[in-house]
Amino acid sequence: PPYVGLNFKGPGYKDGDKEAIALDLLVTMLFSEKSAIYKKLVIEEQKARSIDASFMTTRDPYLVSFSASLADAKDMQFIKEEMMKALEKAKTVPFTKSEIDEAKMRLKYSFAMGMDSPGRIAESLSYYTWVTGDPESLNRAYAMYDKVTAEDMMAAATKYFKPETLTITTISPDTISPLH
Repeated sequence: PPYVGLNFKGPGYKDGDKEAIALDLLVTMLFSEKSAIYKKLVIEEQKARSIDASFMTTRDPYLVSFSASLADAKDMQFIKEEMMKALEKAKTVPFTKSEIDEAKMRLKYSFAMGMDSPGRIAESLSYYTWVTGDPESLNRAYAMYDKVTAEDMMAAATKYFKPETLTITTISPDTISPLH
């Protein structure tokens, strides 16, 4: 299926880095199944098969990525514009405290529910140990989610969602991308 991806240069993660945690929470909320853009593009208009967002906390700077699998390639420009509108809105329109609290709870509980075997626990601990050098940083990272505010998320959006750091990826049956 046709595909469009918006990829911004993001930060590397440092233990206790509120900015990276704010960006992770923001990315999670922006294109979740509860988001306005998901409801519009996937459910109501059915122009996208799915939309997704990701930011991986790594030691080195990494990409902040937003993507959509499209129902029809002719909608690629429209989908890209809608995604960009959502990202621009994130810079100036804060999520409500209740929306943020619900997202924090979802992230924490989904992480906790994934800790269902010794192997999964070891993988999580080893990941944070790889990134920071300290297995205790996992606890510090999840404690940092509680401190993130709407203002922190807007500041992260303003800092990282810039046209000069954007790389667009597409998959289309056309030989030339329909984006401009």
